[in-house]
Amino acid sequence: MLGHKIRNVLDKVCTLDHEDVRDDLHSIMNADTEKAARSDARRFKNRWEEDYPKAVKSLSWDLESCWRYKTVEER
Repeated sequence: MLGHKIRNVLDKVCTLDHEDVRDDLHSIMNADTEKAARSDARRFKNRWEEDYPKAVKSLSWDLESCWRYKTVEER
C-alpha cells in the first residue's frame, strides 16, 4: 500500500523532482512516530505545494490510512 501511494504521488510530479520528492515521502512513511510523520508531512506540503498541488493533495487524502497501515504492519 505504501509503495502504491508513493507511486501515485510521483505520477503528479515532474521527473526532474522525483528523487527529492521520493526522499521526502520516504521520510514521512518511515517516521518512527505519528507525530514525526505529521511533522514531515507538513514539511512536504510547505516544500512542494506551490509546484505540485495535486501531489500534495493526493498524499494528504490518504495520510491517515497510510499511517494506520504502517502501524498494523509493524505488529
